[in-house]
Amino acid sequence: MNQSRKIITAMIRVAIDKGLRDMEVNAGRGIRNLLDLGTYFSKGQDQKNFFAQAQKIMNNKNSRYYTLIRRLIHNVDHKIIKTFGINLGYNSLIYGAGIIKEREKEYGFNIPWPIIFDLRSLNDVISISDIAETLSCGESLGIYCGMFFIDNDKDYLQELIKTLATYKESAYFLFVPPKILTDEIAIEAVEAGNIAIIFQLPAPAESFEDLETAANTLLKHKCLFGIYSLYDANNLAYITSNGYVKLIEDLNSTFAFLIKKSTLKNEKRFLSSLTDTRSAEGFPFLFIDFYNDLASINELISGQNPFLTIKANGSIDFKLIDTPAEDLNIKRHSLPTILERLLPRTQYV
Repeated sequence: MNQSRKIITAMIRVAIDKGLRDMEVNAGRGIRNLLDLGTYFSKGQDQKNFFAQAQKIMNNKNSRYYTLIRRLIHNVDHKIIKTFGINLGYNSLIYGAGIIKEREKEYGFNIPWPIIFDLRSLNDVISISDIAETLSCGESLGIYCGMFFIDNDKDYLQELIKTLATYKESAYFLFVPPKILTDEIAIEAVEAGNIAIIFQLPAPAESFEDLETAANTLLKHKCLFGIYSLYDANNLAYITSNGYVKLIEDLNSTFAFLIKKSTLKNEKRFLSSLTDTRSAEGFPFLFIDFYNDLASINELISGQNPFLTIKANGSIDFKLIDTPAEDLNIKRHSLPTILERLLPRTQYV
């Protein structure tokens, strides 16, 4: 880390410490001070617009986001709030975004904002060392955020958490089945400080016992956590129901990721409904539409949507082009090689 960035990070840490103390007394003042800080360090107009909109929302004293903030301060270890907040908010979305833009011009290919790993397979899963090499390469390109979908292997998850903890400047979201969450895993995630656990919400007809146990375990250890749901036309009514929203709220979840399984005929109406929930009078957790919101961030940074996923066997799932990517594999090819093959930016060449 260069000297200038060290100074900026130190300043942000001091400001967040003060902000957390202020929010324990006056949530409004504390969050407004932090938003002012975000505006100060914003470089692009898009970033400035984001913080301006956030300030507008938080000027509404009735905003239920204040409830979210109070719950966050009460339920989550403050070390995680500070570390994860800096890593995601500054290292990834401000500093990292700047590096991504520089590297895209230098190398002539698009770079995604997060690295996504879909490891939901019990066979031929890539090694932790392959993941570590990819993350290191990603940081050199400006990628300081990772998202991992994990299967039922507790040992693999624990080894992954220990590895992610060594990447102290990045933020990671781990999407896991609730039944594999244990006290030991929760403690390791808290000690890492740069991890948010996201567990899957079951369908209405399925048992919620594992869900409640997982939430209670994570709350007990003051983990940063959320839920995710897969949705399509068959369960869209449930996803948009008051009962669904109330369940998320009762779990004290910070995030609610919605992951689309297939194209929706009434997708515009759904997105409009989702926008309403994010309004100042919305719900006290963050609704995130996985594909659409990640695409929006990618487009703000790159001007395009360089969205790709590394699968469990190391192959690349890339659905936005016609060229097949079966011959590319993270076990045999470096991340820059894969990006150069799949995401060339001819205007920079």
